Amino acid sequence: MNEKLSATNQHDTSSIGPIWPPDSTSFDRIRGFYNKGIITDSTELDLVLDTIQTLHTRIEGSQDEPSRISIRAVIDNSLLASTDNSLLTKFGEAVIPLDTAGPRFKKSSIIYLGANHQDRSPDPKDLEKIEQNHEEATKRPPHSAKNMIARIYGEGYSLKTVTPEMWENKDHFLQLVKLYQRFGWDSADVLQLIENPNNTITVAIYNNEIVSAGIAEMIKIDLTRPNESIGSATLRLVELTEAATQSSHQGKGLYSAVATNSMIELAKKSELGDIHGGAVDLIYGECNALNLGVLKAAKSQWRTFSPRGDLDFRGLLLQHVPILGAERSTNYNDLIPAFMGRDTMLEFVQS
Repeated sequence: MNEKLSATNQHDTSSIGPIWPPDSTSFDRIRGFYNKGIITDSTELDLVLDTIQTLHTRIEGSQDEPSRISIRAVIDNSLLASTDNSLLTKFGEAVIPLDTAGPRFKKSSIIYLGANHQDRSPDPKDLEKIEQNHEEATKRPPHSAKNMIARIYGEGYSLKTVTPEMWENKDHFLQLVKLYQRFGWDSADVLQLIENPNNTITVAIYNNEIVSAGIAEMIKIDLTRPNESIGSATLRLVELTEAATQSSHQGKGLYSAVATNSMIELAKKSELGDIHGGAVDLIYGECNALNLGVLKAAKSQWRTFSPRGDLDFRGLLLQHVPILGAERSTNYNDLIPAFMGRDTMLEFVQS
């Protein structure tokens, strides 16, 4: 682990963040993704849990340290089911099963571990609202991709996957900057998003104006151990990340259509083996749990919420980042991971 964490970057536009060891990143957080292999024994699990325990002790004892720690790792399901480690119960936040991912990961899961400074705690009333939203959203039936896109075209909108040539229109660039101001980003940050080759950006246009946008980021995590062949444990993820819609155009299905269009494009790349040299294993998003519309959209797109109750995990990333939109009582939002595997995505985009 780094003895001295790097300066916090409040304008980190990549969703993956630091890998290993954990390091400071945006929104007063320390993040990391354990990449030394799939965790298959208790000794290795202890090492990861001891890391977050040490960091938690450190941030609790200082006002000058980041106020949240978020660590991810891939763990063997049999170990996850059999362990009785108290630190896993203490720090475990959410699980994403990889049973519908590629063959190498079918018997494993991604775990989210988290810890916050006592001053960065969720509000009980917000948590109560989240429970209501979760219950309501789970009732949402799946929709077909064609219908979600046809709906917004019927209302005069169009969808485009962004290309570099599109930004020759300065007005379009400034419209995107305006949309993403809700994340605290400026024009330099938006330019970084556009120029990142791992990002697929879809926009919804109305009367030649960009009124909604969403990003899908392709991510590669190499979990190969020294004695394994290169690429034998490469996890290929797509995160449906920062989405924004003008307030006057909300409630019209634009978020669903934008994300669906991105998935159609990414499904083509996956079938060609163009997701970092292979097919995608998992598509996921970390959804604002106070925004019922976002949760319903995720369910409409056949995504599954992180299981709740397993190992006493809440299925929530507590006080993870700030998101403008739905009213909240604290400085940050609680997020629900919503996901689908490779086969489900291919079935969805063809629906």
